Amino acid sequence: MIQLKAYENSSKSEHTYIDLYDESPIKLNFSIEDITNAQAKSVFSRTFRVPGTPNNNRYFRFAFEIGVTDFDVTIKKPAEILVDGAEFRQGYIRLQKMYRNQDQDRYDYELIFLGETRDFSASLGDSSLCQLDLGALSHVLSFANVAQSWEAYPSDIDFEGTAITPSFTNGLVGGDVIYPLVDFGNIYPLSNSNPRIAVTGSHTFLTHDLPLKRLKPMVRAKAIVDAIFDATEYSYQQGGFFDTDIFKQMYVSGWGNVSAVDVDLGASNNIFEARGTISQGSDEELEAPLVITNPGGGYNQLTWIYTAPVGGEYTFYTEALYTAREETIGLPGASLNFERRNGGVGAWVEFDPGFIGYNTILDNTTTVTLAVGDQVRVYIENHGINDGEELSDQVFQCTAAPGNVNVAAQFDCDYKQIDFIKDLLTTFRLVMAPTRDKPTEFIIEPWVDYVASGDLYDWSNKLDRSKDLIIEPLFDTQTDIIYFDHQEDKDYINEYHVDAYKYTYGHLEFDSGNELLVGSRQIKTLWAPTPITQIEGAATTGQFIIPIVHQHNDNNEHLPIKPKTRLLFYNGLQDIPNEGYHWKLEGNPNPAGQDIEYYPLVSNSNVWGMEAGGYVLNWFNDIGYWGTGVTGFPTQLGQSLYNAYWSVYIQSLYNKDARRVTGTFILNSQDLLEFSFDDIIFLDGQYYRPEKVIDAPVGNTAPVKVQLIKLLTYRPPIT
Repeated sequence: MIQLKAYENSSKSEHTYIDLYDESPIKLNFSIEDITNAQAKSVFSRTFRVPGTPNNNRYFRFAFEIGVTDFDVTIKKPAEILVDGAEFRQGYIRLQKMYRNQDQDRYDYELIFLGETRDFSASLGDSSLCQLDLGALSHVLSFANVAQSWEAYPSDIDFEGTAITPSFTNGLVGGDVIYPLVDFGNIYPLSNSNPRIAVTGSHTFLTHDLPLKRLKPMVRAKAIVDAIFDATEYSYQQGGFFDTDIFKQMYVSGWGNVSAVDVDLGASNNIFEARGTISQGSDEELEAPLVITNPGGGYNQLTWIYTAPVGGEYTFYTEALYTAREETIGLPGASLNFERRNGGVGAWVEFDPGFIGYNTILDNTTTVTLAVGDQVRVYIENHGINDGEELSDQVFQCTAAPGNVNVAAQFDCDYKQIDFIKDLLTTFRLVMAPTRDKPTEFIIEPWVDYVASGDLYDWSNKLDRSKDLIIEPLFDTQTDIIYFDHQEDKDYINEYHVDAYKYTYGHLEFDSGNELLVGSRQIKTLWAPTPITQIEGAATTGQFIIPIVHQHNDNNEHLPIKPKTRLLFYNGLQDIPNEGYHWKLEGNPNPAGQDIEYYPLVSNSNVWGMEAGGYVLNWFNDIGYWGTGVTGFPTQLGQSLYNAYWSVYIQSLYNKDARRVTGTFILNSQDLLEFSFDDIIFLDGQYYRPEKVIDAPVGNTAPVKVQLIKLLTYRPPIT
């Protein structure tokens, strides 16, 4: 007996058994990736129809009644498929279409039953990295905190050179935030109060304190992944790739959303953004209950009031669409006015009225100095004869505030959280598959580690030999050429590299060499590469090597850019041997002559200097812009992303012996219940990995079409 159990919401407190067609059983397709583009897919998905019975009509709110329906077809509903009362698969259903035949008085609903991977993506929506809740990482920008951040793994010394034991929990907020030394350009005209990050000439940080705000943060990639998952109902299995030492050493740049040499201190943890979803009238408070970001908790989404947690200067912004009908006796009008209440008590006092308008977007912005506990709200004031008035699309936000550094606000606000996860899957060729026992928990592993790591099954006696067994080469599903790239950026080394070599830094071109194939495709991330070189003024043999992330104009001025997001390894505190450079940083408590002899380095290599056994965060281990004349610092050593994570996969597709076998197998519910894509299928003396299961009828022993990919190097364990 097959049943579809659908729930009203994620709490699963109410459920309905959807009526099914007896003559049309539910069928599912199983797949976790598309070998033509290496993208993650839902483990199972399939559309099917269910009848318009009274029971189903109640659940779907009579969706076939156009103009009457209140069933939102964009909403997913948790659901389970049961076989003889036992759970077969968990997932979600969405209403796709309605079919109505008035002559037959028949109504059908077309549903799609989806696995978790796709709905994980949907749960993130369009949320950007800068909207993440990273309040636990907020901190005061002080010398003590910046210096502590340098102690993150793999540092074995502190900033004074005292030995420490490397640990992944060392550093600021457990090592999740670092402040590396990166040259973002200069402020002109040059001055001693804003020195150059350089070792020759005037106004350098060798003789003048570098302001703390000239250092911008980076956040451990694992902390970002954890925050993304924590905001959903999903999780990932511990002990996988995200828990490896190599991944814990990777950091993501929080280098701001504008072209600036300084960190955005206005983007503290006390900013917020909230929006309204329900229309309202005038002469009342602006309603904005939907919180977009509120890391410091200063905004109350129930009262629509902001309470200042610390004293200082705040900047607020508000807007809303105001519409009303004109009357012969007078014009309509309204304004958005800022009001405050000192200490959160007493009467509200208007301190910044907005402009008066109608049938337009009203807006207002203000900067005000608040004391701890002062409150701010937006009041909609009526200024005319408002007939048919409606105020909608409300926005209320604090765009600048004193307080701790809000690291999330430093991320690129155009970079979506789902794109960040997709870039990780792409970069390290990760497989993302739900675990068997907990479908909201994912196994996330590199393809090279995941494939053929599961159970071994012999399906030789399940093959329906009365049907054709199709054996075909796999390479003809592929293009002739694959281009591997990171995103282009506008810093001068990246631009020089594109001008000189026509491709982005770290570009790799895979050419199949197969004359039977045509076309090309691109594997690309949204983060940019980061070539590094000697600090300004150092000799070409110098070992003081850092990232340079700025442009050069015709006057050789070093101008800031808005950098693309970067993914880099932290290499710990590095000595500057044989050069005698000591640099100054604002707030250093040590006396003169005891300046900093080490510097915090980030690079694309996990080992510095580069070693053959290391890893490099570029598709191709490209040239080192510090040159080949630096003793002890070789270039182009280490495994590239392609070599470490992609080459085995690509060869499994393009090898002349690679085969796809498509056959019809007699499978039952238990076969599909135990099935996983890391399993190995033995068939007639050969070993295969499953690629796709097509139209598997749930609950029946039936012929099922299965696509298998030959494992070229698999050898069964000796038992």
